[in-house]
Amino acid sequence: MNLKVSCPLCKSEKIKFQNSYTYYSEVFEGITRQKCISCDLHFAHPIPSDSILNKYNDSYHESAHGGLERDLKSQGFFSGISRTRLNLINKHISLDSQKEHKLLEIGPGPGAFASIWLEQFPKTKYFAIETDVSCHEVLQNMNITLLEENEIKNHTDSFDIIIISHVLEHVTNP
Repeated sequence: MNLKVSCPLCKSEKIKFQNSYTYYSEVFEGITRQKCISCDLHFAHPIPSDSILNKYNDSYHESAHGGLERDLKSQGFFSGISRTRLNLINKHISLDSQKEHKLLEIGPGPGAFASIWLEQFPKTKYFAIETDVSCHEVLQNMNITLLEENEIKNHTDSFDIIIISHVLEHVTNP
Protein backbone atom coordinates (compact mmCIF):
# COMPACT_ATOMS: atom_id res chain seq x y z
CA MET A 1 0.00 0.00 0.00
CA ASN A 2 1.46 3.36 -1.04
CA LEU A 3 0.33 6.10 1.35
CA LYS A 4 0.52 9.74 0.38
CA VAL A 5 3.32 11.62 2.09
CA SER A 6 2.82 15.30 2.81
CA CYS A 7 5.29 17.89 4.05
CA PRO A 8 5.06 18.48 7.81
CA LEU A 9 5.84 22.17 7.25
CA CYS A 10 3.87 23.37 4.22
CA LYS A 11 1.56 20.33 3.78
CA SER A 12 2.47 19.99 0.09
CA GLU A 13 2.19 16.52 -1.43
CA LYS A 14 4.97 17.28 -3.93
CA ILE A 15 7.48 15.02 -2.20
CA LYS A 16 10.59 13.31 -3.51
CA PHE A 17 11.98 10.18 -1.87
CA GLN A 18 15.67 10.67 -0.96
CA ASN A 19 16.72 7.36 0.59
CA SER A 20 16.05 4.88 3.33
CA TYR A 21 17.40 6.06 6.65
CA THR A 22 20.57 4.38 7.89
CA TYR A 23 19.91 3.66 11.52
CA TYR A 24 21.67 2.30 14.58
CA SER A 25 18.57 2.35 16.77
CA GLU A 26 15.36 0.42 16.20
CA VAL A 27 13.56 3.76 16.69
CA PHE A 28 14.45 4.61 13.09
CA GLU A 29 13.76 1.24 11.48
CA GLY A 30 11.63 1.65 8.35
CA ILE A 31 12.06 5.42 8.19
CA THR A 32 12.89 7.20 4.95
CA ARG A 33 14.28 10.63 4.16
CA GLN A 34 11.98 12.75 2.01
CA LYS A 35 12.30 16.17 0.37
CA CYS A 36 9.49 18.62 -0.16
CA ILE A 37 9.70 20.09 -3.67
CA SER A 38 7.58 23.11 -2.62
CA CYS A 39 9.52 24.37 0.42
CA ASP A 40 12.78 22.34 0.22
CA LEU A 41 12.36 20.82 3.69
CA HIS A 42 14.10 17.48 4.19
CA PHE A 43 12.29 15.31 6.71
CA ALA A 44 11.97 11.80 8.11
CA HIS A 45 8.90 9.78 7.25
CA PRO A 46 7.17 8.54 9.22
CA ILE A 47 8.21 10.74 12.15
CA PRO A 48 8.61 8.64 15.33
CA SER A 49 6.01 9.29 18.01
CA ASP A 50 6.79 11.71 20.85
CA SER A 51 6.92 8.88 23.40
CA ILE A 52 9.35 6.77 21.35
CA LEU A 53 11.54 9.76 20.51
CA ASN A 54 11.54 10.98 24.13
CA LYS A 55 12.66 7.55 25.34
CA TYR A 56 15.45 7.56 22.73
CA ASN A 57 16.56 11.10 23.69
CA ASP A 58 16.54 10.37 27.45
CA SER A 59 19.86 8.52 27.16
CA TYR A 60 21.04 9.61 23.72
CA HIS A 61 24.56 10.66 24.72
CA GLU A 62 25.31 7.42 26.55
CA SER A 63 25.70 5.69 23.20
CA ALA A 64 25.80 8.34 20.46
CA HIS A 65 28.99 9.97 19.22
CA GLY A 66 31.30 7.77 21.26
CA GLY A 67 29.30 8.05 24.50
CA LEU A 68 30.10 10.32 27.41
CA GLU A 69 33.67 8.94 27.63
CA ARG A 70 34.78 10.17 24.20
CA ASP A 71 38.08 9.18 22.63
CA LEU A 72 40.57 11.84 21.49
CA LYS A 73 39.29 11.79 17.91
CA SER A 74 35.68 12.45 19.03
CA GLN A 75 36.81 15.09 21.53
CA GLY A 76 38.74 16.89 18.78
CA PHE A 77 35.76 16.73 16.44
CA PHE A 78 33.32 18.23 18.97
CA SER A 79 35.86 20.80 20.12
CA GLY A 80 36.34 21.88 16.49
CA ILE A 81 32.61 22.18 15.87
CA SER A 82 32.21 24.17 19.11
CA ARG A 83 35.03 26.56 18.18
CA THR A 84 33.47 27.06 14.74
CA ARG A 85 30.13 27.95 16.36
CA LEU A 86 31.82 30.35 18.77
CA ASN A 87 33.73 32.00 15.90
CA LEU A 88 30.43 32.46 14.04
CA ILE A 89 28.86 34.11 17.09
CA ASN A 90 31.90 36.36 17.61
CA LYS A 91 31.75 37.36 13.93
CA HIS A 92 28.19 38.67 14.28
CA ILE A 93 27.96 39.77 17.92
CA SER A 94 30.47 41.85 19.82
CA LEU A 95 30.67 40.59 23.40
CA ASP A 96 32.87 41.78 26.24
CA SER A 97 34.68 38.78 27.73
CA GLN A 98 34.90 40.55 31.11
CA LYS A 99 31.14 41.18 31.36
CA GLU A 100 28.62 38.80 32.91
CA HIS A 101 26.37 37.34 30.20
CA LYS A 102 23.28 35.21 30.64
CA LEU A 103 23.19 32.35 28.18
CA LEU A 104 20.67 29.57 27.64
CA GLU A 105 21.71 26.55 25.63
CA ILE A 106 19.01 24.14 24.56
CA GLY A 107 20.40 20.66 24.04
CA PRO A 108 24.03 21.07 25.17
CA GLY A 109 24.65 17.34 25.46
CA PRO A 110 27.73 16.80 27.64
CA GLY A 111 28.81 20.44 27.27
CA ALA A 112 31.35 20.62 24.42
CA PHE A 113 30.18 24.09 23.37
CA ALA A 114 29.73 25.22 26.98
CA SER A 115 33.35 24.44 27.84
CA ILE A 116 34.62 26.44 24.83
CA TRP A 117 32.25 29.33 25.62
CA LEU A 118 33.21 29.44 29.29
CA GLU A 119 36.93 29.56 28.38
CA GLN A 120 36.31 32.83 26.52
CA PHE A 121 33.48 34.21 28.68
CA PRO A 122 34.15 32.88 32.21
CA LYS A 123 31.71 35.26 33.94
CA THR A 124 28.73 33.87 32.03
CA LYS A 125 25.68 32.69 33.97
CA TYR A 126 25.12 29.54 31.93
CA PHE A 127 21.70 27.86 31.85
CA ALA A 128 20.73 24.75 29.90
CA ILE A 129 17.79 22.57 29.02
CA GLU A 130 18.97 19.00 28.40
CA THR A 131 16.53 16.10 28.24
CA ASP A 132 19.31 13.49 28.33
CA VAL A 133 19.71 12.91 32.06
CA SER A 134 23.01 11.08 31.50
CA CYS A 135 24.57 14.52 30.78
CA HIS A 136 23.23 16.31 33.86
CA GLU A 137 26.10 15.51 36.22
CA VAL A 138 28.72 16.64 33.69
CA LEU A 139 26.83 19.91 33.09
CA GLN A 140 26.30 20.57 36.80
CA ASN A 141 30.03 20.01 37.40
CA MET A 142 30.62 22.84 34.90
CA ASN A 143 28.41 25.12 37.07
CA ILE A 144 25.65 25.10 34.49
CA THR A 145 22.15 25.65 35.89
CA LEU A 146 19.79 23.07 34.48
CA LEU A 147 16.22 24.09 33.72
CA GLU A 148 13.30 21.83 32.88
CA GLU A 149 11.47 22.52 29.63
CA ASN A 150 8.33 23.62 31.48
CA GLU A 151 10.35 25.97 33.76
CA ILE A 152 11.42 28.21 30.88
CA LYS A 153 7.92 29.68 30.54
CA ASN A 154 8.06 30.93 34.14
CA HIS A 155 11.76 31.81 34.21
CA THR A 156 12.06 35.44 35.27
CA ASP A 157 15.59 36.09 33.98
CA SER A 158 16.07 37.19 30.42
CA PHE A 159 18.93 35.82 28.36
CA ASP A 160 21.50 37.69 26.32
CA ILE A 161 22.04 34.70 24.06
CA ILE A 162 20.12 31.51 23.33
CA ILE A 163 22.00 28.68 21.61
CA ILE A 164 20.22 25.85 19.82
CA SER A 165 22.32 23.53 17.69
CA HIS A 166 21.71 19.95 16.57
CA VAL A 167 18.34 19.86 18.30
CA LEU A 168 15.68 19.91 15.58
CA GLU A 169 16.37 16.33 14.56
CA HIS A 170 15.46 15.23 18.11
CA VAL A 171 11.94 16.67 18.22
CA THR A 172 8.73 15.78 16.41
CA ASN A 173 7.35 19.31 16.26
CA PRO A 174 10.13 21.93 16.06
